Amino acid sequence: MWYNEGMFELAPRLRTFVAAAETGSFAQAAERVFAPRDLYGETLLIVKRGYLREMDALRDDLEAHHPRIRLEDFAFHSTEVFNQCENGGKLLVAIKEWQDVHPLMRVLPVRWGHTIPFGLLHSPTPSPRVQACIDAICRAYQPQVDAP
Repeated sequence: MWYNEGMFELAPRLRTFVAAAETGSFAQAAERVFAPRDLYGETLLIVKRGYLREMDALRDDLEAHHPRIRLEDFAFHSTEVFNQCENGGKLLVAIKEWQDVHPLMRVLPVRWGHTIPFGLLHSPTPSPRVQACIDAICRAYQPQVDAP
């Protein structure tokens, strides 16, 4: 997987639960935890196979147990993908830490039990100044990793 090939490091090495992001089609979403069956009939944007082992596991689970959720691949998370979700009325595989990434999107907790690595991507050999910044971020970040 791309984050294990020595090109990048991840700090801090955390895990976070996979969720879904949407732009308003789920009016009942406030304070609700969704089950995968609640997403039947929806299109879920998911990063292409082979990009992240954990996303491949989620894809395999959805294809095997929830084929009524349509999966649509994209190559890499970008502003275009968030806008495609917003403009096309599609859901996006997301994490709660992205809650404020797009002004019109909100993250919906989904009880499918999958987690992914989460942290700050950086060079495997950061300069001393960059390492000092990474260390400060790691000390300051206190994750709340709660199951949905």
